[in-house]
Amino acid sequence: MATAWTLAQSLVQLRNQLNTAYPFRSKVSDGTIGDAAHALTPSEHNPDRNGVVRAIDITHDPKNGLDIQTLADSLVASRDSRILYIICNSRIVSPDRNWQWQAYSGSNPHSSHIHISVNHNHDNTNNWQLPGKEQQTEMIKDLNHLDALFVAFRGRKSIPSEQKLYINTVSYDQMVETLNLGEERDNIYHATNVGKVAVQDNWQQQIYDGQARELVLTKERNTTRDNLRATETALNAAQIQASATPTEVIVVKNIPMSFNELSLGEILTAAFAKLFKIK
Repeated sequence: MATAWTLAQSLVQLRNQLNTAYPFRSKVSDGTIGDAAHALTPSEHNPDRNGVVRAIDITHDPKNGLDIQTLADSLVASRDSRILYIICNSRIVSPDRNWQWQAYSGSNPHSSHIHISVNHNHDNTNNWQLPGKEQQTEMIKDLNHLDALFVAFRGRKSIPSEQKLYINTVSYDQMVETLNLGEERDNIYHATNVGKVAVQDNWQQQIYDGQARELVLTKERNTTRDNLRATETALNAAQIQASATPTEVIVVKNIPMSFNELSLGEILTAAFAKLFKIK
């Protein structure tokens, strides 16, 4: 049975700050709790006796702004008292090493991610010192930009009420901060500021979908009814036609034939003959 564990709150804070600063960063090499191999060796990736994981790996993604060496240098420069040690690009640094980088000979060079371990001051949630980043105060001006942020943070595109609320009203950084609050707080924000319009939009869409389905079913029912009526009408017409078609055979000049084969004069002659029993 898996042992319950939690990530150190200081590292949760660090991760949240990085997600805010680099919303499109890759997380392919991110890591917290260790695998079976880690469990065989001393590592802060393994839960401590209190079930706290005190290490995190952050993916190197310079394309989207997060360079792990730049991050490492910023953390070292901060001399943050929570840091136990940092491993990055085949080097290790720690307070015990007087914050001086030294060669790291482990099997994993940590070039695809940076490893950060914290000490027992792990519940301190003060902000971490991150590399300087120019503030982006430009307003979000179009739907594509807004949807890109929503996909990155929410895994979905924005809805009409959110588009009305955010486009041309908030900056990029303000939008990132709002989306990074978490889904629950984001829902509260909407309930407070847009009068639950976001939820109503969803309900309305469901109503529209239901109405559309009912319209299709109604059309199908009407078509079936019309087809049945047309078939019934055709059958009735066929029966009337059959009953109206003469089937009695009369004899005119000893030649048997039906009414359909006689001329008008022959029909009258035959009718009078039959009426007055003329032989």
